[in-house]
Amino acid sequence: MIVTDAEKTEKNYFEGIKNIIPDVLKNDLQIKIYSNKPLAKIIDFATEQRNKDERFRDIWLVFDRDEVKNFDKLIEDAKESKMNVALPLDFEMCYTGRKRCTQ
Repeated sequence: MIVTDAEKTEKNYFEGIKNIIPDVLKNDLQIKIYSNKPLAKIIDFATEQRNKDERFRDIWLVFDRDEVKNFDKLIEDAKESKMNVALPLDFEMCYTGRKRCTQ
């Protein structure tokens, strides 16, 4: 499951990926939008979503660093909650080949 605070750019990017993956995997990729709310609560939102469906144990939080006041604390809290964090720039660099991306 991917949880992002971006209603347009990141959502569209991940929906595009979802459209090209094999049909048998499409239901396993869920994209949840968390917007117009304090970003500090994104982990709580992701936890609630994870608790609704056991298939979504692997969570990626995607948000712009410049939108986060306590960035390091949010990263630490995400790790403690067994969630992954990716910044939009990471995806842009992977997509354009400027960064080797695995996992």
